[in-house]
Amino acid sequence: TPHVVINTGNLNIRSGPGAQYTIVATVPGGTELPVLGIAEDRVWFLIQGVFGRGWVNSEFTLFRGSIDVVPTIHDISAAVGVISAPTATVASSAVTLYAAPGTNFGAIGSLPGPVEVTIVARTADSQWLQLNTSLGFAWVLASQVIVRGDLSLVPIVG
Repeated sequence: TPHVVINTGNLNIRSGPGAQYTIVATVPGGTELPVLGIAEDRVWFLIQGVFGRGWVNSEFTLFRGSIDVVPTIHDISAAVGVISAPTATVASSAVTLYAAPGTNFGAIGSLPGPVEVTIVARTADSQWLQLNTSLGFAWVLASQVIVRGDLSLVPIVG
């Protein structure tokens, strides 16, 4: 599988093929990412990671695999990088939802499983997660859900 290895200390993943595009993530050196395509200028790779999709400048990467099998992306608007919002999955038993991060703030309801919801915020220690649920925004203990995605992409609140 064609992939790149990040060949610098940290590298910004961009939403499009150019430094003028917004940063969707920053990854450390040594990270390996699968290549989905290459821009017509042959400088920018469209890659995939836990953060979603984005673009990296080939100048800061080591390409591995056969470049011949990597498709050229002609319509950049169809290949804009996107952040995959981290999610929390409630397994089969329900979890208690709280008004704020702490059991002393009072329960506002429960969320029965199985269900997957978007994580919108977290505490600095990541022990509490704010979820966007059918009951509105609510907090849950992180240990009671299965987290999928990169929590470092979620803003810290409180």
